[in-house]
Amino acid sequence: MAAVSEEELDALYSAPLAEFIDARKVLATRAKKDGDKEGAARIAALPKPSAAAWAVNQMYRTAPRELEALHEAGASLRQAHRKGASGVRDVFTAQQAQRVAIEALLRVARTTLQKGGLAASDVTLDRVGETLTFISTLNRWGDAEPGRLSKELAPPGFDALLEVLGDGEEIPLPAKKKDPPKPAAKAPANSGPQRKAVAEARRKAEEALETASKNAALAEARAKETHRAADEAQKAANDTEANARHLADAVKAAEAALSRAKREASEAAKEASAAADHAETARSSADRARRSHDDAAEARRKAEAHLASAKKAEAALGKAG
Repeated sequence: MAAVSEEELDALYSAPLAEFIDARKVLATRAKKDGDKEGAARIAALPKPSAAAWAVNQMYRTAPRELEALHEAGASLRQAHRKGASGVRDVFTAQQAQRVAIEALLRVARTTLQKGGLAASDVTLDRVGETLTFISTLNRWGDAEPGRLSKELAPPGFDALLEVLGDGEEIPLPAKKKDPPKPAAKAPANSGPQRKAVAEARRKAEEALETASKNAALAEARAKETHRAADEAQKAANDTEANARHLADAVKAAEAALSRAKREASEAAKEASAAADHAETARSSADRARRSHDDAAEARRKAEAHLASAKKAEAALGKAG
C-alpha cells in the first residue's frame, strides 16, 4: 500500500490554480486504488487555494531569495521586540526591512498571478501582503505546511505576537514539517516566580509594542504623505508632458500651415507674374489697336475732305454749264 508522497502533494500545490481540482481528483483516485482510503479522503477534502494563497504558494518555490529576505526581516523584528523599550529603534528598522521585502514579493506576485491567468487586483495583492506579513512576523504558515496554503492569512494579532515573543530561542522556518509537534510540557507546580517573570515580560512587550506601533503609525503616515506628494508630482509631470505634446502638435500644425502658405504664395506669385505678362501683352495690343484706329480715323477724315472737295468741284461745273 503506497502512501501519497510529499513530492506529489507539492506538485498538487504547484499546479496552475485552474487545474487544482482535477489534479486533486487524480491524486485521491490513485491513493484509493492503492488501498489508502484514509489518505484518499484527506486529499479529496483539501480545499482549492484562493488566488492570494496560490500566489504565495508559488513564490515559496519560485522566489526563494526574496522569501529569505522576508524571513530575515521577520527574525530581526522578533529579536527587536524581545529587547523591550531599548529595541524600539530596531523594531522600526526591522519593520522597514519587512515592508521592503514584502513590496519586492508583491511585484513577483503580480507577475505570478498574471502568468497564471488570474487577476492581479489590488484586493488580491493586499491579501498576499497580509499573508506575507503573517508568515514573516510569526515565522509560520498558519496551520499549513510551507507552500501549501489554502487561504490567505490575516495579519497577526497581539496575542499571537506575544506567543512568538515568549519563545526563548529563534526557530528557523522549516522547509517541511515531517513530524507532528509534541505536546507542550505541563508547568511545574511551583510556577509562581515563572508566572511573575512571564507577566513582567508581557508588560514590557506590551509597552514596547505600543511604542513601536506609534512609531510605525508615524512612519506609515510619513510614507503615505510621501506617496501622496510623489503621486501629485507624477500627475504634474504627466500634465506637463501632455501639454508639451499638445504644444508640439500645435507647432507641427503651424509649420504645416506655414509650409502650405509658402507654397500657395509661391503659386500666387507665379500666377501674378503670368497675369502681369498677359496684361503687358494686352496693353501692347491695345496701343497698336489705338494707333490703327487713329490712322483709320485720319484716313477717313482725309477721304471725307477729298469727297467734299470733289462735291464742290462737281457743283461748280454744273453751274458753269
